[in-house]
Amino acid sequence: MEPASPKPQISDPPPGSHPPWSRIRGLLLAACTLAGICVILATLLALLSPWFWWADNLTHFRGQYCLLLLLPLLVWVRKHAWKPALAGLIALGWNAAFLTPLYWPQAPPADHTRATLTILLSNVLTQNHTPERVVAYLRQTDADVVLLQEIDEAWVTRLKPWSIRYPHRMEYAQPDNFGIGLYSRQELLHRRFDPLDEKTTPTIGIRFHFDGLDVQLLAIHTLPPVSPSYWSTRNQQLESIGRWCRGAAGTGMVVGDLNITPFSPFFTKLMQEGGLTHARRGFGLIPTWPANGPAFWIPLDTVLVQEQLRVVGIHRGPDVGSDHHPILVRIQRRSS
Repeated sequence: MEPASPKPQISDPPPGSHPPWSRIRGLLLAACTLAGICVILATLLALLSPWFWWADNLTHFRGQYCLLLLLPLLVWVRKHAWKPALAGLIALGWNAAFLTPLYWPQAPPADHTRATLTILLSNVLTQNHTPERVVAYLRQTDADVVLLQEIDEAWVTRLKPWSIRYPHRMEYAQPDNFGIGLYSRQELLHRRFDPLDEKTTPTIGIRFHFDGLDVQLLAIHTLPPVSPSYWSTRNQQLESIGRWCRGAAGTGMVVGDLNITPFSPFFTKLMQEGGLTHARRGFGLIPTWPANGPAFWIPLDTVLVQEQLRVVGIHRGPDVGSDHHPILVRIQRRSS
């Protein structure tokens, strides 16, 4: 009878050592928890937006906050960490409340028996190295009214073969990223540079007939809120836009890169004081900046209309070499 072979001895791992996957899993859970805490903190700090420029800039990322909270919430619920889960759920609901008006109610369909006005807005980027992509998109869309921002003299020259198709043109070329050009097939009853009577950045005001309405359009590119002084000046520009809208008799339209999103209290104030509706309402977030950084996309480029007009379509254009995507908006007269 042969002796039984000895059983293999299994030794316990030395203290403090863990399988690699266990360590990785722990790091992922810790990173997830940290991300959730940071989003909750950013949501709280954004409440200070009426008083501090940096807090106002935190308001722009409501969509990102909602997405970033989903995984931490799942982790906290599975671990029965009810206090952080409750805080995360409140933050998620708060941020989602800012997004809801962009998705619901859905915008009514276009009335195919009425005239439609197409407006194209594009911040082309002064230093854009592929202007031919911009021109190709302009030719493709063939909009009724086109607003181009950040044009300089070189851009005016590049655009001439395309712009001659528009009988009504206003160009204010500047080398400082605040040049502006407006091109229209609609006959202009009135045109004016700087209709706000403030010299911060170039603006254009026009008036034209559309479907029996006397429409007024304000084109503007406000200062970016990258410092307390720029933030204060941008807010003053928004107040000037509100005053302009009050004199537009319900047929006003504001078009441009306003360097603000619908989630800022200063944007809300502009909408209320100007009697304006956001072109994105009912169509979704439709972010436009930064073009090459989708993780940080926010809806900076804006079209706003007053009560006698309604938006029946909005489309984000392709990458044209700028840091902004263009947007194409279709507008009709609101039915009585």
